[in-house]
Formats: sequence, C-alpha cells, structure tokens
Amino acid sequence: MESMEFLPEHNAIKFFGDTDFEHLYKKDGLIESFKDTPLTISSENGSVLLNLQTKPSRYENKLTVNTSGVFVRGVSAMELTDPDSGEVVFSTAATEMNVPDGVGNIHAKQVIVKRIAAPTDEDLLLRSEASAYLRGAEGTHMESKELFWSADQDIYLKSINGSIVLSGKDGVFIDVRYLPIASSINRTDKYGQGTGQFKICVCMPQGKLFRIAVPTGQKVSCAHINMTGDLNPCM
Repeated sequence: MESMEFLPEHNAIKFFGDTDFEHLYKKDGLIESFKDTPLTISSENGSVLLNLQTKPSRYENKLTVNTSGVFVRGVSAMELTDPDSGEVVFSTAATEMNVPDGVGNIHAKQVIVKRIAAPTDEDLLLRSEASAYLRGAEGTHMESKELFWSADQDIYLKSINGSIVLSGKDGVFIDVRYLPIASSINRTDKYGQGTGQFKICVCMPQGKLFRIAVPTGQKVSCAHINMTGDLNPCM
C-alpha cells in the first residue's frame, strides 16, 4: 500500500496502490472504487471468499472466486451491472438470459435451466470436448428446423419412465456410414468387403445400433452375427 486517505464525509477510506489484506471487514458490505479506477481483488495461490455474518461469531460463505469458477451460495438473487450505464448485465432473478452482443460463446461445466433457445435465423451449438449430458427431470424436448447430433464415439438416448420419440416432417435420418459393422457368424470377413448392402440391427436391451453386411443373393438376419469377444457389436 502506498498511502491511505480518510473520507469522513463519505464514510469511507481510500487506499492508494496495491493493498494486501488477510481479512477485510465491512459493516455495510460495500467495497468499491472510483469510476475511473477499476477495482481488482485477487489472491495468490488461494481463493477470494466473501462471507456474511449472520449471527455473532457466525459467518457463512456466500461468494467464492477461484481458478475453478465463481460460486454463489445461499442468496436470493445476484446481479452484475454495467458501471457506466447501470444496466443489469446478468441477474439470477431474471426469467431469461440473453447473450450480450459481442459474446460468441458461453463456457460452463453445468447449466440448470428450463429452456435454451436461439433466434430463428441463427444456429444453436452445444459442444463438449469430452462428454455432454442433456437431462430433464420430467423429460427433454428438442425442436428445430434441423437437429444434428455428432460424436466421436457413441450417442445414447435413454428414458427412465417414459418413451423416446423421434419425429420429423420429412422423416428422421441416421448416417449409417458411422455405425459399427458386425461380423456374420458364417463369415470370417468382418466387414463384408465387396458388399454394397447392409441391414440395420439394434442391441437389446442396450438399444445400440449396428449394421451387418448382406451379400447378394443371401438372406441374413440380425441374429446371425459373431458375439464373441471384441467382435460383439453390443459391447
């Protein structure tokens, strides 16, 4: 800290330069800076904790900021406002959240909402570098002009107590080129080289799709596949 100034008319203390605190107590809970001087709060190798004294000698953590994110607990609402215009940028009390102009992406480990939507003339992209889970306590409903799912490995659709319904005006299409190919029990050629036709099969009860080669002039059923070891398409 370079210096400090008492401002009794504002009931405040002004600190100049970088100031190191172990604990800072504010009776009114207000920590602010002047309009032309941004306020930065940081912690070295630790977290920034904002605690509220609910009872004498009892404090409850309400806000935690660390390398894992920003965590707010036990508050009725939280608002982030623009310091220049005073406009509310984000509020937990808002019925909906619109992505501000200039914001291209929102990164989050977990989002709990009733509805996610994009403008009718723009695409909505949900992407994960590892796994993505879409869950609804009373079901999940998706509606779009075109709904496209892709994954490096498997896509699972699962219903606990209800049904799974896929419906489209022009039908529902699956790109079978990426479905695994099962080896026929009567063939040593796993991929049926030279075969131009395939039959789509489904594992029960897993529901996993796979395909089996259908040689010209032969009848092949989904039961005539090799289920041993690594050749089992349902594993």
